[in-house]
Amino acid sequence: MYKLGPLLARGFIMQVNGELAARRHQQLLADIKQGNFSLMDESHHFLSGFKSLFTDWAYNSIEESRISCGGAGYTKWAGFADQHSFYSPMQTFEGDNTVMLQQSSRYLFKLIKKH
Repeated sequence: MYKLGPLLARGFIMQVNGELAARRHQQLLADIKQGNFSLMDESHHFLSGFKSLFTDWAYNSIEESRISCGGAGYTKWAGFADQHSFYSPMQTFEGDNTVMLQQSSRYLFKLIKKH
């Protein structure tokens, strides 16, 4: 419970925020069709931050879950090998997660400068 409970909570966090991001993206697309680009910076901030944080969480959660299964975590039927190979490149598809965090934090610095 102490090991896997936080991983399950992360999964719920990612699910809820993924749904929020999908709704915001649909709103952004509708706004762009109207010529309104006001959500662009905010969307980029959230998506960059979510991508960096969530891909790291997913990868590390898979590894922690695999380790928690002991030797059985290495077997093909456990499913961790497939998940590991699927999620390991996710952290670098749009650039290294450090770059994605920098892009996200740049928006926060813009907001701080405005106030």
